[in-house]
Amino acid sequence: MLDNNFVQDTQISPKVLCWAQIKPNKKGSFEDYLWAMSKEAKKRNWRFILCVLGPINPQLNLELQGSGCEIVYLTQEQSQDPWYLIKLLHHYKINILHTHFIGPTDFILLMSRCFWGGKIVVTDHSSNPLIPALTPNLVKRKLQTVKRLTFSYCINLYLPVSGFVAQRICNNIPLAKHKVHRLYNGIDLNRFKPCDNQIEKQSLRSELMNFNDDKPIISFIGQLTTEKGIHLCLNIIGKLLKEKQNFHFLIAGDGDQRPLAEAFYNEHPHNKYIHILGSRSDVDDILRITDMLLMPSLWGEAFGLTAAEGVASAVPVIASDIGGIPEVVQHNYSGLLIPVNNETELEISIKHLLTSPEERAQMGINGRYYALEYFSLDKMIEQTYAYYEKLLSVPPTQSPNIFINKATSSPGSK
Repeated sequence: MLDNNFVQDTQISPKVLCWAQIKPNKKGSFEDYLWAMSKEAKKRNWRFILCVLGPINPQLNLELQGSGCEIVYLTQEQSQDPWYLIKLLHHYKINILHTHFIGPTDFILLMSRCFWGGKIVVTDHSSNPLIPALTPNLVKRKLQTVKRLTFSYCINLYLPVSGFVAQRICNNIPLAKHKVHRLYNGIDLNRFKPCDNQIEKQSLRSELMNFNDDKPIISFIGQLTTEKGIHLCLNIIGKLLKEKQNFHFLIAGDGDQRPLAEAFYNEHPHNKYIHILGSRSDVDDILRITDMLLMPSLWGEAFGLTAAEGVASAVPVIASDIGGIPEVVQHNYSGLLIPVNNETELEISIKHLLTSPEERAQMGINGRYYALEYFSLDKMIEQTYAYYEKLLSVPPTQSPNIFINKATSSPGSK
């Protein structure tokens, strides 16, 4: 049964339900996004209902509640239950369902379309798998095509986080191309920014890490998983430290490869220069003291959020030339792109930037300018609500073929 109240409700106070299958238990850029969406809803006199897995970061919880956000904590079972979502959609008389971290062919979308009458927006954050699936036979390919096409009728708007992801959607569902609009992840540029001067940077180094030297800091920030290439970093960093290269190495994050990182620390003869920090909510401060960020991903990253935070903080990034990363890091402009799974090129690139402080500084400046132009969280939020308003202005019987298609475009390399 469709909810007949959702159309006239938009004239009073539109309601958005954000369904994010994530535990926002730290203070990262996605958590910044949730808070910014909630604040914008309050400013516009909209209602913003957030459904997430618990627990939630205490500071974020206070910020969300202070901005008028209504939070629904999901159990793992509820997050997979379409009937629970449909119940919430009707209970709150939701106008727009906006999903994060579920696939565009998730059964929950089909069920929502069948039993609820609002608009569905899907932000696609998905990376390509490390090991590609085997090519299906003709029958399976036809079935996949039918499934994707069927689900595309459920979705009013796709918001892929990069041109890379947008192109993948368009390739898989050509008939849905008019619904696809690339919208880069936004970064809080007032939070992720460089230190004003070297004195401030040295003071922060001392405060955060008790460093009283001037050795460069190389950082790996992110999930400690095979897909992120942490093992490549450990191999090369271990080798360079044994060669008495002069730097500190910070590892911020957690994951199934953390035991590998801890064993690396315990066994390395120069482990006083290795610092395992665990999962952190002060990544912005860590980046302010970082001189070089490593991101040697092995899989097709959808975007590269950590890389975007790095360039916004004026940190040169050494990253794999794969997926959406080249849309974030421009080779020889804001960092260096290297072939996937290539330890030799990773080593050469690290050595080059270690011995080129002026080039590092210029890359940092370039990256900051680039982030200001393309990765502003404020612009992202404004654009998101503009799309919401366009969706709600379309009569229910019409298809929302109203979007400028930037699906395959990207800013290009510098």
